[in-house]
Amino acid sequence: MILNLKELQLTMDQLMKANAEDDKVDEDKDGVADIDQIEKRQLAARKMALSCALLIQAECLRLFQACGLDTWGYCAPLSMSLRRQWLSRIP
Repeated sequence: MILNLKELQLTMDQLMKANAEDDKVDEDKDGVADIDQIEKRQLAARKMALSCALLIQAECLRLFQACGLDTWGYCAPLSMSLRRQWLSRIP
């Protein structure tokens, strides 16, 4: 149980870090963060897609580790593909 709580805390830390980095993104280079320029509905979709992508990646790593497989050799390409799919859904 404690191991699961530590894994959950690690995942939440990663999510908070990714969220903070996403808050700074300025893709159109106008000096204003993208999150300050989009509608609330788009912001919610963006943050949900980011969260889902990170959670899928975390679960993928745990699954491959539980199976005793080389996690980066198998999981990194899969998790990046899944992350791209989720992030591509951001309006």
